[in-house]
Order: sequence, then C-alpha cells, then structure tokens
Amino acid sequence: MQPLTARFVPYGIRGGQENMAIDEYLLLRHGHAGVPVLRLYGWKPPAISLGRYQGIECLDRDACLGDGVTVVRRITGGGAIFHDHELTYSVVWPAGSPETHESNAGSFMKINAFIMETYRSLGMNPVYAKDAGRESSPGRPNFCFSGNEDYDILIEGRKIGGNAQRRVRGALLQHGSIPLTADTDRLQRYFRDQIDNRNFTSLNETCSREVGLEELAGRLMEVFCDSMGVDFTVQEIDDSEEDGIRSLVQSRYSLEQWTVNGTVNEV
Repeated sequence: MQPLTARFVPYGIRGGQENMAIDEYLLLRHGHAGVPVLRLYGWKPPAISLGRYQGIECLDRDACLGDGVTVVRRITGGGAIFHDHELTYSVVWPAGSPETHESNAGSFMKINAFIMETYRSLGMNPVYAKDAGRESSPGRPNFCFSGNEDYDILIEGRKIGGNAQRRVRGALLQHGSIPLTADTDRLQRYFRDQIDNRNFTSLNETCSREVGLEELAGRLMEVFCDSMGVDFTVQEIDDSEEDGIRSLVQSRYSLEQWTVNGTVNEV
C-alpha cells in the first residue's frame, strides 16, 4: 500500500491573528480533501493565545499592550499560552481518517506520538502525565503550562509545551507549542494569577545541549512522516489561500468581540 501523502507547510513567522486564521483555514480547506497537513510556525510580535472558552480577565491587557504582546483567541480549547521563543505546530487530519474516529484521548495519544518521538530523538525521556501518576488539575489553570491533563507531555516530572484540539464536521485540528526557553518573570507580567514555574519546563532547559529552531523543525517533519506513515509534499501558502486567510482575519481574529468574548462567526 502506498503511504498517504501529506502537505507540509514549512516554518514561517506571522502575527498572531494570521497564525490562528491559517490554522482554521487549513482545517476547513483540507478537512474533506483527504490530505493531512503539518504546518510549523513562529510568532512575531510575541502573542498570548487564549483558549476558545477562556475568560480574558486572566490577563493584564495593559501590560500586554505596553510590551507589544498581541492577544488572540484560538478556536481550540485549553488555557492561555505565551508564544515567543518557541516552535508551534499544527496538524490537520481530514474527516474519515483513523485519527478522527478516535476519542479525544485516543487522538491526542496518536498525534502526540510524533512529539514524544521527537523528544526521544533529542535524548530526552518524555512520558504522559497519566503514566507518571499525575492527576488532572482541578478546574483549569489560566496559564496552560501550570496545569496537567492525561496526555500532557512531561519531561523529568515537568510539563513541556501544550496541545489543543478542535473537530469541525468530522475533521480534526491539533496545534501545540514547544517552548525553547521560558521566562517566568516575563510571563508573570501578563497573567493576574501567580505562575508557579515548578510545573513546567522548556526544551533547552531540559536537553543536554541547545537546540535551534531549524534543527527542531527538521526533526519534527522527519519524525512526523515516520511515525504517522506518510510521505509529504512541500506547499507554501499560495496567493488564493492568502485571500481566504485575510477574510478570516477580518471576520473573526481582528475583532475585539472575538478576542474578548469568542462570540463572532461560530465554527
């Protein structure tokens, strides 16, 4: 049997509104096209993404504004993530693929497998929170990395990164953050709750050497193909797609009503 061919959108840096619009656009475009997608990206300027149903009052928006930190809202759930010195990935599995027939827990486990294997390839020993005996956090901390769910990834007992999902008409989007470094003092400027850095870590704090963005992106792409059993074609965002992405930015991600309340143009 020939392996499935996935689309690979290579690493690029965009603003927060565009990044969230691209992920949604790829979900809607490829959700019924039978083509999985892997996209790798970064953020400029730095941004905080809020979970789909999260209250914005957890943030000090004046501090964010003063430091040029954009606040955006995702269509996926979970807590807020600060996006700066990190690599972010998104994966789209089209409707009808085995991953989309799994429960939420099952699909997290399947898709996170390539993240786990990437960490192993760097000499680390990742485990799921549930396998480390870590109980899910009561409630949901406002800062994503402060809490634990069953399929969060831990290294040396501390959470690394975060992952969130959304299903639309049978198709599945999962995107997540892999922090290269973490600055707790800076994080605390933007969050009203006290942030305890004992629960989370970053790649270069845990790895025995410094890992750069280019190396990490290459490993993620290679491991994704091997662990998911797919080939890939490189396909940048083209001009026609840019039109659709701009439309999503204008109709959702640039609107204060969406950022504050998440109530514009439901998907």
